[in-house]
Amino acid sequence: MPSGGQMSVSEWEARAHGVRATLSRMRGVSSSVLDILSSMDAKFGELEATMRPIQSRTQALTRVHDNLEAACQVAGDILHKFDKPQQLRPKLERGLGATPTPASLRAYLARVAELQEAIAYLETIQHFQSAEAVLRDARALLAICTQHLEEAFRAELQSPRLEEELLSSQRRAQGAGGRGGGEHVLAGDAAAPGGGGG
Repeated sequence: MPSGGQMSVSEWEARAHGVRATLSRMRGVSSSVLDILSSMDAKFGELEATMRPIQSRTQALTRVHDNLEAACQVAGDILHKFDKPQQLRPKLERGLGATPTPASLRAYLARVAELQEAIAYLETIQHFQSAEAVLRDARALLAICTQHLEEAFRAELQSPRLEEELLSSQRRAQGAGGRGGGEHVLAGDAAAPGGGGG
């Protein structure tokens, strides 16, 4: 090496040769990486082409699944309406009993309302052959309910308790005095004494 720390020409040449060798290796590595990336890109393209029909079938199956779920929901609602009259039948056929309470009457009327709702729905799907028989039985059950309610109403009209309540109401109205309370008095006793004069 020459004095003053300067490199000789041979040393510069050696370094340049080393740099060229390094650059050559880097070009080789870059070329290999590009080849790998190109190969992977081609494989990804093939994979996408392979997956496309699978994705289409998956989407089709998803739509079929959603349609089946919707159909099952509708079928479940229909079956629920079909079963409702039979579910209500035992309690409705039993009637209100000899002395129905206000609570039992409200419960019975609520069940009758459920039956009427089921009948209204069944009437909209009468084109189903099986719905005709269920609808016929439901209407027959509703007729039984009507009969039970009429019997309970007649029994209530004939009960001594109702007469006592009417008499008590009449006494309260008479005790109030004046014509203001007269509207609560039974028609047979509403006329004031001497009211026949003209």
